[in-house]
Amino acid sequence: MRANTYEELCQAIGHVVANIAEDPDRPDNGADWSRMAGFSRYHFHRSFLLLAGESPEALRRRILLERAAHGLLTTGESLSSLSSQAGFSSQAAFCHAFTSRYAMPPAQFRKSLVPTFWQAAPNGLHYMPEGCTPFLPLARPGARPEARLRCLPDLEVLGMHHPGIGGYGKTALQLEELLCSQMADADCSSPFIYTHDPKSPGHTWRLRGAVGFLGISPKVNPNGTHRAKIGGGGYLVKRFEGNPLYLADFWARAWHQDAPRLGVSPRMGNAFNRILRRPLDRCGGSLAAMIFMPVRAKLAH
Repeated sequence: MRANTYEELCQAIGHVVANIAEDPDRPDNGADWSRMAGFSRYHFHRSFLLLAGESPEALRRRILLERAAHGLLTTGESLSSLSSQAGFSSQAAFCHAFTSRYAMPPAQFRKSLVPTFWQAAPNGLHYMPEGCTPFLPLARPGARPEARLRCLPDLEVLGMHHPGIGGYGKTALQLEELLCSQMADADCSSPFIYTHDPKSPGHTWRLRGAVGFLGISPKVNPNGTHRAKIGGGGYLVKRFEGNPLYLADFWARAWHQDAPRLGVSPRMGNAFNRILRRPLDRCGGSLAAMIFMPVRAKLAH
């Protein structure tokens, strides 16, 4: 049997993705999915992961959690009802899964003013009340990556913790006002977003982290600020430009698509963004940023 072309794989896997997106409440059934795609179970799961960057089971669970998150923000439904609709056998299991993905428990998420209920996804597919967003398959194997590899020196920033999803912009403005009130020549034009703990396994676009500026050296750190070192070592570097809501997907796509094509293993412990053009806190505004993803590779300085 001849090997399937990339276009044929996209068509077959896209058909299954559409089926899952149309009815995510239908239980996982690998046999039905592989039969729908016309592949063996092994070939189907391998092809799905190659094009979607996640398993069909993970994609379905993510859509259900996004739907629950949307319900938390837009309805008064109880947690027990939302957890049942998301396919969880108990409210405790739902709260645990939700907190691990959204960095805050459901009750706190409901009270927050977060700009999005989406989770990071390499394939662009997300829950929307009127129907899921389009599925964007990962690039064909061997395609030239748009990212590059760089060896960065240690960078020291003066920063301030942000509260989590959607809190970057407000914190950046607050820190900028604080620094400019004490240092008239402070350059606050290009903030960094980073995880304060270099060992944190979380993603800088989701978990609580910090916003900081490079090269700011007041005699005494203003209240509420800290110094942190970012950079140092090999990094995958890629430019993002567009709606801030898609920055998380951009990170996920770089992880699953660009890093393998560059032959490096990514890690998230000391990842950060550098914002080139704001606003940070407007969902509909255009954002330009460079993402810096640590990789396990020996690069020349």
